[in-house]
Amino acid sequence: MDNPTILLGLTRYNNKPKGVILHWKDNNGLLIAGQSGSGKSQTASFLLNQYAAFGVKLALCDYDSPDGNDETLSSRVSHLSDAFFLPPVKTSEDIQRTLTAIDAEYRLRLSNPDRNFPLLLVIDEVSAFLSYLSDNKKRGEDPIKTFAQNLLQVRKVNIRTMIIGQEWSSGFATTAMRQIRSAFGKKLVHRLDRANVNLVMGSVEADTQRKISNLKTGQAFYSDRYIAVPMLTDEMKQWAIARMKQYPTYAPITPEPIQTKLYRNETYLHDLGTFNAT
Repeated sequence: MDNPTILLGLTRYNNKPKGVILHWKDNNGLLIAGQSGSGKSQTASFLLNQYAAFGVKLALCDYDSPDGNDETLSSRVSHLSDAFFLPPVKTSEDIQRTLTAIDAEYRLRLSNPDRNFPLLLVIDEVSAFLSYLSDNKKRGEDPIKTFAQNLLQVRKVNIRTMIIGQEWSSGFATTAMRQIRSAFGKKLVHRLDRANVNLVMGSVEADTQRKISNLKTGQAFYSDRYIAVPMLTDEMKQWAIARMKQYPTYAPITPEPIQTKLYRNETYLHDLGTFNAT
């Protein structure tokens, strides 16, 4: 559990297959991007199956798929329920509550360094959540910037984030992506059009843009190499289920309710009303 290491996929080196791995301590945040049908959910479920098998606890924020696909990420990994730190959520409001719980966990770990188990926050269809933040911002606030800053902050206490998204190059998403891109040092890019490739990855060569736009389902570009991500099989699921049983469970803490401060006369009236009610 100190440094879970997972297989991202397979590539070829000297004309031989070679595994591409990712160490937990090197994973300061993983961004998975790709068009609908490019294999994002396949990749995410393959990776989460390994993380759970190696003791990582999961907090899934899983919007219903906008393309009409009934099989969401949480349904693909329902067999990993023993690794769920929090129940999967699907609405913007519930995602906000999950983020509040993660913040509470962060603050608890600052004063309790022994509570250091690896925890992975996963937000699927993240562009929909960013749209929600943009639509509900208050005057003078930049909630997307705050969101990105919080993702950077929680890394200090062994909490990582995986976000998964489709289109980024329209309206608010362009600005949002520029703000959060720096929070994710690891980017695993499935098939994308050229405009989105540049937005997700920064400036890349035209040949790389072309190759990414022509990737087949299940293929991805990662760290200057092209990889094939395996399908999650029933045997892999059973392997993870068996391994999860050896790890302890951890209960999330309930964030403290906001206490309203009353002035002296208001306190008196409040107490008087309580007294009369009894």
